[in-house]
Amino acid sequence: MVDVLLLVPLLALGLAMRLVNLSAYSGLYDEGIRIEQLLLMSAGYRPFRDIFAAQGPLLLDLLYPWFALFGGDLVAARLAVALYSLVGLGGTYWVGRIAGGTIGAVAATLLLILSPLYLEGSRLALAEVPAMAPSILAVGAGLVFARTGRRRWLIGAGALLATGLLVKPIVLAAGVPVGLAVLSRGRAAWKDLVLLGVLVAGLMALVVFAVGLPGVLEQIVAYRLESRDSEGWSLAKNRLALARALSFEQTALLGLAIGGGVLLLGHGSRRGRLPGWEAVCLVGWAVGSVVLLLAYSPLHGKHAVVMLPPIAILAGAGLGVAWRELRSGGAARRLVVGLVVAALLTWYLAATPTILAQSGQLMRVTADSDVDPAFEQYADAVEVIRALSGPDDFVVTDHPYLTFLAGRLVPPPLVDTSKSRIRSRSLRGSDAVATAAAYDPALIVLWTDRLRPLREFKAWVEQQYRLVKVYNRRNDLDRGVYVRRDADLPTVRARLAVGAPSRADADFDGGVRLVGHGFARAAFRRGDGAGLTLHWQSLRPLDRDYDVITVLRGADGQAWDQQQESLAGGSVDTSEWEVGRWLFQHTFVRADARTPPGEYSVGVSLYDVRARRLVPLADGSEELTIGWVAVQ
Repeated sequence: MVDVLLLVPLLALGLAMRLVNLSAYSGLYDEGIRIEQLLLMSAGYRPFRDIFAAQGPLLLDLLYPWFALFGGDLVAARLAVALYSLVGLGGTYWVGRIAGGTIGAVAATLLLILSPLYLEGSRLALAEVPAMAPSILAVGAGLVFARTGRRRWLIGAGALLATGLLVKPIVLAAGVPVGLAVLSRGRAAWKDLVLLGVLVAGLMALVVFAVGLPGVLEQIVAYRLESRDSEGWSLAKNRLALARALSFEQTALLGLAIGGGVLLLGHGSRRGRLPGWEAVCLVGWAVGSVVLLLAYSPLHGKHAVVMLPPIAILAGAGLGVAWRELRSGGAARRLVVGLVVAALLTWYLAATPTILAQSGQLMRVTADSDVDPAFEQYADAVEVIRALSGPDDFVVTDHPYLTFLAGRLVPPPLVDTSKSRIRSRSLRGSDAVATAAAYDPALIVLWTDRLRPLREFKAWVEQQYRLVKVYNRRNDLDRGVYVRRDADLPTVRARLAVGAPSRADADFDGGVRLVGHGFARAAFRRGDGAGLTLHWQSLRPLDRDYDVITVLRGADGQAWDQQQESLAGGSVDTSEWEVGRWLFQHTFVRADARTPPGEYSVGVSLYDVRARRLVPLADGSEELTIGWVAVQ
C-alpha cells in the first residue's frame, strides 16, 4: 500500500509533464517517419509487407492501438509513447525497490522523471522509450527470479526481454542483468540460462515469421548491415555523439550512479551472495548500455536515452543503500558514506534549476535538438499540400512529417527516405522512380537533401512534374512543391494565389513581373519573423538567372534583415523560363534581438546573377516596397 501511495503521485507528475503542449510540431525527421507509418496502417497497409519499417517488428503494432484509440493525430501518436514511458517509470520504481528499498525506488523514479533526455523521448513518437518499458520490467523479473527461483519469473523476464528487443534491438544491454540474475542461482543456472535463451529466441522468431520473414531480413537485417558499412564506425565519433547527447543531463547524475554502484557492490559483498549479485546485475546493465552505444552505428543523440534508466536506478538504489548504512553501519562508515552522499546530492541539487529549465524548454518546444530549420514554414507547406491534393492522393516526399500533418499518404515503400538508407544503397534512384511512378503521386515535395541527390529520381521529377512553389531559408537549401505536368495549372495557380492576395503587378526590366504578395502576419517579436509569399511570372522568354532579395528596413532606411535566394528554387533555371511561366516563392523576414521595436518596411529587389546588378523597375527604382510589419 505504501508503494502505491508513493508511486501514484510520481506517475501523476510524469504524466503531467508529458501532456503539456503535446501538439507542438517537432520537425524531427524520424518522428515524421513513425507517424506517417501509423497513418498508413490506419489506411490498411501493414509494416514490412507494404510499409518500409526499419525498427523492431513489434514497434508499430504496439503503438497503433493507442494511436487509433486517441484519435489518429500527432497527439495520439505521442500519447502512445507517453503511456509506455509511464510503464518504464513504474518499472524503474520496482527495480529500485528491489535493490534499494523504498528510498531507492522513489529516488530512482524521481531522477528518471527529471531526466531531460527521458522526458524528450517520452514526448515524441520514437522507438527508444517504448522499447525500454518491457526491458526495465524484464530486469525486475530477473532479479525476483534470482531471489525466489520461481520459473514464472524467469519466463516473464524472457518474454519481456524478447518484447523489448522486438520493439527495438538497441535495448540488448538489458539482457546482461537478466542473464547475470539467472547465473546467480548457482550450478543449476545453466539449464535456466538455456531455457531463457530458447524462450527469447523462440518468441522473437514467432513474431518475425508472423510479420513476414523476408521483409524483416530485408528492411532490418540487410539494411542495418549495409548502413553500418556505409556509415562506418568510429569510437571517437560515438564518444562525441554520446557526450553531446549527455550534455543535456546533469553530470552529477553520472556521479550519483557511479557512487551508487560502488555502494551497492560494497554493501552486497558484506551482506552475502545474493545482494552482491543484484549489485553486479545493475552495474552490468549500466556498463553494458554504455558499451552498446559506443559500439552502435550509426549512433544518434536520440539513442542515448536507453542508458538513462539503468543510470537512474543505480543512483537511486545507491541512495537507498546509503540510507541503510547511515542507520545501521559503524560510526566510521556512516561518516564516510554521509560525506560522499552529501557531496553528490549537493552537486546534483546545485544543477537542478538548470535541469528544470531544460525540461520546461522541452515542454514548450517538444524537441530541443535536430529540429528542421524550416520549421516555421510547416504551416504554410501543410496548407499547400492539402490544397493541391485530395484525401485519396499519394504524395512523394522526403519529409513525411508534412504529409502526416496534411493527412496525406506517401507510397508505403517510400515512407523512409533517410540518408542512411540512401547511402547504404537500400534505396536507389531507380527504386525511387519505379515506386513513385507505381503510385502516380499528385505531388512531389522535396523538403530535405535526401531524395534530391538521387540524380535519376530528380531528373524524373523535373521531366514529369513542375515546380509551383518554393520555400527559401537563409543559408539553407530550397524546398519545393511539384505538381504533375498534366495537372490543371490554372486551378493550381488560383489555389496558391490565396497565400499572396495583395496585388503588385510590378514589372522589372528583363521581363519578370511580381504579380502579388502576402504576409503570414503583420506583427512579430524581436528574435522572430514572418513568412512572405511572392507570386512571380515571366512576361517573355527569359535569358538570365535571377535572385530575389528581400529586405527589412527601418524608417531611416537602414537594413535590419536581408535575404538573397534563387528565383529558380532548385528547379529549371530562370534563363530557361518560357513566356507565362509562374512560380510562388515563400521566404522569411526576421528581426533579430538587436532590432528596435517599431514599424519596418519590407522591400523586394531582383538581382541579375550574371551581370551582378540589381534589375530596375519600370520607374527606374531598384527596390519595391510591398508592405509594412511591426516589430514588438
